[in-house]
Amino acid sequence: MTDPIDVLLADLARITDHADRLRRIATARVELDRLDVEYGRIRDAAIRDARTDGRLTWREIGEIFGVSLQRAHEIGTKAQPERTPTP
Repeated sequence: MTDPIDVLLADLARITDHADRLRRIATARVELDRLDVEYGRIRDAAIRDARTDGRLTWREIGEIFGVSLQRAHEIGTKAQPERTPTP
């Protein structure tokens, strides 16, 4: 399987027009930032779910995510952002 990030980076590197490459890099950065926010929401929910059902300890969750048990606890117990209702 080809890593989509590697494909994106290779595609950006192949663009020969400097202005076009800069525009596309800027667009890619915005999309990656959006992806990072969404990743965080999904990760936080997964941590809360893993702990809520009691199957994993904070230590186990931390080990899976490569963070300390304190950081896992911090992520898992932080206030959830309020959702804006869609009209």
